Amino acid sequence: MASLSSGPAGSMAGRSPSVRMAVLLIWTLVGLLAVRTLLTIVLLDSLIDAFAEGRGDAVLGREYLEGAAPAFVPIALISLIVFGGLLALCAIFIGKGARWARVTAIVMSVLALLGALLGIFVQPSTILFIVINVLVAVTATGVIFYLIRPDASARLTG
Repeated sequence: MASLSSGPAGSMAGRSPSVRMAVLLIWTLVGLLAVRTLLTIVLLDSLIDAFAEGRGDAVLGREYLEGAAPAFVPIALISLIVFGGLLALCAIFIGKGARWARVTAIVMSVLALLGALLGIFVQPSTILFIVINVLVAVTATGVIFYLIRPDASARLTG
């Protein structure tokens, strides 16, 4: 039977419950970032329409809107590579007890939380992306919560 210790997080034997939960939430966050990127590519037209409605430009031509809209796909891909890649490395090394990975995961989770909040409250979007951003915000908050707990601090060294 597969367990968390046989997964991508490395050996989790002897880790505190907070560390195990943080690693699980980090992998969840990476998965949510991947889903958000895939949906950005697939639902690009919906994002551009939401952007146009948010600006009040819905009556302008499609060509103008596509040129005026943010570069949704490149931003999503770069975010997945940078944030997702760093978070995946953090999950692996937190599983091995590295303190630097804890600090990096906290910083990346704070940035993911801020990005999700901007996506919820500032950037015009579709309901699906708002729901994903809420999930990202909750998950990132969970990562931060579990990694700042005293038992996580005591178990991570070096």
